[in-house]
Amino acid sequence: MRFLAYLAVALALAGCAVSPYGNYAGASDDVNQKLAVASIRQLASMYPPARTQFNLRQNPNDAFGSSLLALLRNRGYAIVEPSAYSDDIGSGLDLRYMVAPASTNLYLVTIYTGSRSLSRAYTLHRGSVAPVGPWIRGE
Repeated sequence: MRFLAYLAVALALAGCAVSPYGNYAGASDDVNQKLAVASIRQLASMYPPARTQFNLRQNPNDAFGSSLLALLRNRGYAIVEPSAYSDDIGSGLDLRYMVAPASTNLYLVTIYTGSRSLSRAYTLHRGSVAPVGPWIRGE
């Protein structure tokens, strides 16, 4: 279990060295959709829909980001996209994400909300996505 925590932190830091946010996994659209669904479940357990505004701080121009954005909206979250920023975007949490490959069939998903982060590793086997461990929270 401790190994997974160290792996998640190391991968998150390694991803930040290249570029801090985005999708670097190169996974199929179906895998990205499944990773986004799992991420939404965790976000919904922490931030209630219809009461939370997320200020998306990156362009969701990849399969994970597009899925995440659509799922957030379907769940009832208020979303402010980068193109809509003004001096007053209201009270909301900044939202960013990173999806990074850890090996051939292992991906690390990190969601940043405000100053917090949530990370979880997933394995891919025959088109099925399964978590390798629990969500790890960073403050």
